[in-house]
Amino acid sequence: MNKKIALSIFAIVVLVLSGCDPSEQYPISFKINGTTNWYAASAPCFYSNGKINVNATSTNQSQFITAWQFDNETPGTYPIDHITNHFSYGDTVTGYYAQSTNPATLTVTEFNTSNKKFVGTFSGKLFNSGKTDSILITDGKFDLFYQ
Repeated sequence: MNKKIALSIFAIVVLVLSGCDPSEQYPISFKINGTTNWYAASAPCFYSNGKINVNATSTNQSQFITAWQFDNETPGTYPIDHITNHFSYGDTVTGYYAQSTNPATLTVTEFNTSNKKFVGTFSGKLFNSGKTDSILITDGKFDLFYQ
């Protein structure tokens, strides 16, 4: 192969890949404390009785999400406060939860019943059960298909 052609192909591949956001490859993604990226390897999503339930597993098997329940599917911005719109994050040591005294934020941008798609963003502070420790969730995105 001609050296110029090979360099041109390499440059095109680098340009294409540099524009890709890894979070767009996964159904759920977010940052923990601004530094640790969290990506869902799988995120089964179910819709029943006006609630969406998600049980996501991280690409890093020591991190996971459990008991994520959305009570609001209509586009808009809502609190995640463990009264409505539950969200918990856990690792092998500690579980963290959204609290009603300092709710996180859920923004639903799409709920499409035709193709069963649920899309939005989330962020906020989650606390351990004793409220003695917390983590900050930022840049949260979800792009899910539900059953």
